[in-house]
Amino acid sequence: MTIRVRVAVRSGFGGFTARPLGRSAKKGANCPNSNAYAASGSAIGSSKTMTASFRDVGRSTRSDLIITPNPRRCPRNRDLQAHKDQPTIQNRNMDVPRLLEAASLLVPEESATENDLTVNDVWEHLTHDEWEVALGLLEELGDGHPLPLSFWQALATAAEQMRLERSAAWCHWRCYEAQHGVIRADLTLRPARHARRQTPFSGAGILRPMWNIGPRTPTGEPDLYVAGLWVEFAPFMEPGALATVRLAPLTPSNWTHLRPDQAITMHEDRTVTGTAVVLDVQRPSAPAAP
Repeated sequence: MTIRVRVAVRSGFGGFTARPLGRSAKKGANCPNSNAYAASGSAIGSSKTMTASFRDVGRSTRSDLIITPNPRRCPRNRDLQAHKDQPTIQNRNMDVPRLLEAASLLVPEESATENDLTVNDVWEHLTHDEWEVALGLLEELGDGHPLPLSFWQALATAAEQMRLERSAAWCHWRCYEAQHGVIRADLTLRPARHARRQTPFSGAGILRPMWNIGPRTPTGEPDLYVAGLWVEFAPFMEPGALATVRLAPLTPSNWTHLRPDQAITMHEDRTVTGTAVVLDVQRPSAPAAP
C-alpha cells in the first residue's frame, strides 16, 4: 500500500500543517478528534513542495510515518510557541483505510443518508484520506438498512485505531444490536426534586440501570432486569429530560416479550428514576456469539 503525503520544504527548513476533519455524529455530540487530521503540504515562506511516498511491503514490515514540526529549525521571525503547538501528525496504522473500504463494500448502493449521501461519497473521502469523515458517513449509512455484524466490527476497529472513543463505543453498541436486536424507547426522567438522581449521566452506553419490564417475583414485587442505555442525539441526559434511548439488555432472552407502546420504568434503586415508552423492537440481523 502506498501512502502519499505532501510535505513543504524550504532551503533546510521543512514546514507541515494539518487540518482536523469534522464529522457529523448522529448518535451524540461530536467534536473533531485531535488524532485525526488530513495531511496537506504547506510551505512556510516558500511555495516549494515535495511528495513523499511510503510503501508498506507486507503486514509484517509495516512502515510507520510520523511527521512533526521541528522547532529548532523554525524561522526566527515566527512565533516559536505557536509552531510547537501545531498538532503532531501520526499515521501509524495502515489498516484504517482497508477497514473502511471493506465496510463500504457491505453497504447497498441504493442506501443514502438523510442528506442524500451515498457510499460513493464515502469512496470520495477515502480517496482524499479523509478517514474520519468517511467513518462518520458509514455510521449514518448503517442507520438506513440493517447491515451485517462484520460491518460494525470493521468500523469499531477503525475508530479505535483512530482513537475516536465515542465512535468506537457507538460501533461496538451496534455490534451488540446486530447480534441481539434493537430496543428503542422514549425515556422521561423524573425531576431532581422527585428522584434520587441529581446529576446528568453520560449518554454513551456507560450507565446500566435496572428496568421493570413486566415480570414479577414470587412475592409479587417487580422483577428488575439490567440493560445498558444509549441516549440518541445527546452526550448527556439530565433529570427531568426527555430523550430517545436504546437499550442493551444484559440477558436479551428476558426481553423478547416487549412490544411497541409498552410502558416500562427505569430504576437505579427500588425507586423509579424514569418512565419509558417502547418505540421499536427489532430482531437481530446476525446470530449471537456463543
